[in-house]
Amino acid sequence: MQRCRSSIHICHAGIRAISYRASKAGFRSQDAPTFQRKGSAPPASDLEFLYGRNAVVAALGSDRRCSKALYVSSNMNKDSVLDDLAARRRVFVHRDVPKDKLNQLSDNKPHNGVVLSCKPLLIDQIDTLPLPRDGEKRELIVLLDEISDPQNLGSILRSAYFLGVDAVIMSSRNCSTVTPTVVKVSSGASEFVNLRTTRSTAEFVKNLRAAGWSTVAAVAPDTAKSNGCRSASDFSDKHTCLVLGSEGYGLRAVVASACEFSTTIESRQDLAGGVDSLNVGAAAAILFDRFLRK
Repeated sequence: MQRCRSSIHICHAGIRAISYRASKAGFRSQDAPTFQRKGSAPPASDLEFLYGRNAVVAALGSDRRCSKALYVSSNMNKDSVLDDLAARRRVFVHRDVPKDKLNQLSDNKPHNGVVLSCKPLLIDQIDTLPLPRDGEKRELIVLLDEISDPQNLGSILRSAYFLGVDAVIMSSRNCSTVTPTVVKVSSGASEFVNLRTTRSTAEFVKNLRAAGWSTVAAVAPDTAKSNGCRSASDFSDKHTCLVLGSEGYGLRAVVASACEFSTTIESRQDLAGGVDSLNVGAAAAILFDRFLRK
C-alpha cells in the first residue's frame, strides 16, 4: 500500500476553504478492523480511531493522515460533507453501524455517530528553527513542556490555530501525544496547526536564542515579581518563542532559566480559596492573543 502524502502547513482559511487532495492509496473494505464482541478488547493495530464529526472532517480534509475506513451511525442523517471527503480520499464507508460498535471503537467517548480509523499523525522532530528572513512577517511560535493532559493540549492547539500561532513545538519526552482525545478537544484544529516535536526543550530554547529568536517564559505572577517581567507589546516586532509549562508546577527551572525573558498574567483582584492561577489552556489563549495583537 502506498503511503499517503503528508502536508504540514497552516491553513488560516478554515475547513471550507481547504483544497482537498485525493490520496493515491486504495483502501478496500477488508482493510477495516474486525469488530469484536461487546466487552472484548479491540484488535491490536497501529490504527487510531478519531471520533466526533469535527475531528473526522478535519482529519479527512487536512490530508495529513492515511485514513482507512469511516464508520457512520445507523441513526445519522446523510452528511454530504463527510460523503464528499470520504470519496475524495477514497476511504471505505461502513454505514448503519450500531451504536455499541461505535462506542467500542471510540472507547465510549462522545462520537456523535461518526468514527474514523486512520494512521497516527506523523510529526517531525527538530532541534531548532532558523530565524525568518528580513522583511518576512513577524512570527510567534509556541514551545510546550510537560503538557501531559490531552485536554489541555487539545485546548492549546485549538487556540493556537484560531488565533494564528505560526508553529507549536512539543517536548517528545514529557508532553501528551496527539491522541484522539486531543483531536476531539481541539475540534480538529490539531490537524491543521504546524506541529513539531523536540527532545530537549531547554536545548531547543538555547538553540533558538543562538539563531536570534526572542525566547519568553510564561511564569506565575509571584515568580514574575521576583525576576522582572516583560509585556507582550515589547515583542511586537520580534520573532518570538513563547514557552509554556505544566499547569501544576509551572515551567521547569531549567527551561525557564534558558529563556531570555519572562511574561505573566496577573489577576485583577485579590484571590482566595486556592484559586491562584489559570488553567494552562486558558492562560495560553490569553497570551496568544496578547502576543499576536497588532
